[in-house]
Amino acid sequence: MESGDERLSPRDVTRAGITVRSGRAVFRGRKDGQSVGLREVDGDWRIDNVLDPSLDERPRQLDPRLSAGSDEQQIRATAKAVSHALIGRNFDQSCDLYGDGAEMVLVFGAAFTYLADEAEPPAPTELSCAWALRRVEKVGGEGLFADAPSDAKIDAARIVIHGDRATVSIPGEDVEHMIRQDGHWLVGYNPKGLVAEAATPAREVERCWRRAGAVIATDASDLRFAVRRKIRAIHINPNHVSVKGDAGWRIFYIPDGADPGLSPVLADPSIARSVAYVRDGAAHPRFVARARECGS
Repeated sequence: MESGDERLSPRDVTRAGITVRSGRAVFRGRKDGQSVGLREVDGDWRIDNVLDPSLDERPRQLDPRLSAGSDEQQIRATAKAVSHALIGRNFDQSCDLYGDGAEMVLVFGAAFTYLADEAEPPAPTELSCAWALRRVEKVGGEGLFADAPSDAKIDAARIVIHGDRATVSIPGEDVEHMIRQDGHWLVGYNPKGLVAEAATPAREVERCWRRAGAVIATDASDLRFAVRRKIRAIHINPNHVSVKGDAGWRIFYIPDGADPGLSPVLADPSIARSVAYVRDGAAHPRFVARARECGS
C-alpha cells in the first residue's frame, strides 16, 4: 500500500491512462511515472506486472506436449517440466513455465534478500526471472533445487481446478498454484500472499503458530537441529519467512525490520520478533501447511 503523497487519489485514478488488449492492460497513473500491468483472470482484473508492463506477451519456448490432454494432465505435465528444469538448473527453461505474476513475486522475493546482504543490489534493468532463481539458489546453497518433486509424487498429487486457477497438493510439500495463461497452464502465484496490506501483529501470528502445531523457539538450543544443515527452500510471505531444510524441518520467523537471514536467527532467535519450528515437517505436513497460512 502506498502512503503519504505517494498515494493515488480517486481523481488520479480517473485521469489515468489505460490501454487494453486481449485480456491485458497497462495502467499509467503512478505519481512516480511508473506503469502497472494488469491481466484479466476469471473475469477480474488483477495486478500482474510492475517490472516491465506491456501489452505484448513475451515469447515462451514451450513443449507442445504440455498442452495435450485434459486440464489435469496438462497441469501435471507442466509441474513435471518445472521440476526437471529446476533439478537440471536450466533456469531459462524454468522461467518459460512461470506465469507473469509468479515471475514478479519471485523477482521481488529475490531482490528482498539484498536487504540483509552487503553486496550491491542489481540495477532494475538486470532483474529477471532467471536472475531471481540464481539468486535464490545462492542464498539457499548449492543443491537447493535438487529435491524438487519427482514425477511419481506429481502423479500422486491432488489437483483442484477453479476456472483459470488450480492447486497442486503433494503430501509433505508446499501447495503449488497454477494459472491458465494464454492457453497454457503455467506456475502461478499464491493470491493470498499479495492481498495483505499491513502485517499481522507478531503476537497474533505466534498464537496461530502454536495452534497449528509448531513450537515457539526461546533460545538458540531450540534451533540447534538446523545449524550447518542445507536449506531446500525459502518463502518470503507478507508476515514471516518460511525456511525448509534438507531433513524436512521447517523454521518460521518474523524479522524485526530487514530480514537478517536464517543463520543469525539460529544463533540468536531474540533478534526476530518471533520464531517457530516444526522439526519433522515430512511427518507433520498439516502442521507445516497451517503454520505457513498464519498471518495470510
